Amino acid sequence: MNAQANVAPSTNEAVLDAYDQLTLAREVCDWMEALSGAICASLDNGHTDRANRLAGVAQYLSGRYVQHFEEEAGALIRAAEKVAVA
Repeated sequence: MNAQANVAPSTNEAVLDAYDQLTLAREVCDWMEALSGAICASLDNGHTDRANRLAGVAQYLSGRYVQHFEEEAGALIRAAEKVAVA
């Protein structure tokens, strides 16, 4: 662990981190919308195997990003607590 781990981030740094996470969340939502459209199109065209594979990708990405955003939200809360104490 480096010495900076216990240093409270600046408010500006925390805001920029939050902005980055919200921007990533927006991008992930775009990916999921595209996957959902591809799944629906595959089902409409009778390509159930393809729809199942795409649904697996969607499930995997959703799970990974839920975990990622939960971790980032926790990090932002901890950063906000450090700023409040400082």
